[in-house]
Amino acid sequence: QPGDLDGDDSGIPEETLSENLDRRLRVTNPRGEVPSQQYFSQQQQQQQQMVQPTPTNTMGANGTTEEALFSKSDEKKTDKADNEEADADDDSDFDSEYDDDDQALEAFRQRRLAELKRNHVKLDENKAKGHGEVRTISQDEFLPECTGSSKYVVVHFFHDEFERCKIMDHHLRVIAPLHLSCKFVRIDGEKAPFFVAKLAIQTLPTLLVFKDGKTIDRLIGFDG
Repeated sequence: QPGDLDGDDSGIPEETLSENLDRRLRVTNPRGEVPSQQYFSQQQQQQQQMVQPTPTNTMGANGTTEEALFSKSDEKKTDKADNEEADADDDSDFDSEYDDDDQALEAFRQRRLAELKRNHVKLDENKAKGHGEVRTISQDEFLPECTGSSKYVVVHFFHDEFERCKIMDHHLRVIAPLHLSCKFVRIDGEKAPFFVAKLAIQTLPTLLVFKDGKTIDRLIGFDG
């Protein structure tokens, strides 16, 4: 009888422990999946995720840092190359300007030397004409001296016995070497009556200034 502890159970096969466990598992998991394996699989995956780092992000960060370092290094090299090229251009421009200055200075030097040479030649010519001193001329030499090759001529009409004429001669001898472009001559008024009358000389000393053979100015006595 059911519930009879002393009853015969030989008609009902005895269920083993493994069969009982298998039956219970099929009831709770109709699809036949093994929860214990799934549980252990999920637990292992969680442990692996906790143990293993995230290599993707780390490598990405390291790669970004290295790329940034290389980029900065390349920028520095590029800036250095640009600076060196700019310095080279500046040096080239400076050398070019320096060469231009040298050429300008050399041209000025050549012009100055040519000018000095011309002045020296002109000085020799003026000295050959009697410039730089006060010479005494006669009436016959008056026209050739005053209308000759000299552009400027100063003529002093004097008298040997007049003290003011001597003072005038003194000053003319002082200034004659200072004005080599002008010829200084003196003529005795008593010995050149024709030109005294022709030029209306009435007072001694009298200075006449000629330019290209024409009278342009006169100084009578010591008049200012």
